[in-house]
Amino acid sequence: VRAALQDLAADVAADAGVDVTDILDVCIVGNPIMHHLLLGINPVELGGAPFALTTDEATRMRAADIGLRLHPGARV
Repeated sequence: VRAALQDLAADVAADAGVDVTDILDVCIVGNPIMHHLLLGINPVELGGAPFALTTDEATRMRAADIGLRLHPGARV
């Protein structure tokens, strides 16, 4: 998931004619499985019903915290 996001950021930056290090803010939305994988949370609990999310709140962090190589202070 993280590698795909990095590739997407590179494609978007290239289309815009800027470097990925110019990206300052990112908003990522996904289903619970993608959310857990992105954050490094084991999604095994989502495999059975009823499942409880680890968090259902918005999560804010620096891009570097999840391995995205963007602007050093980029926010996610």
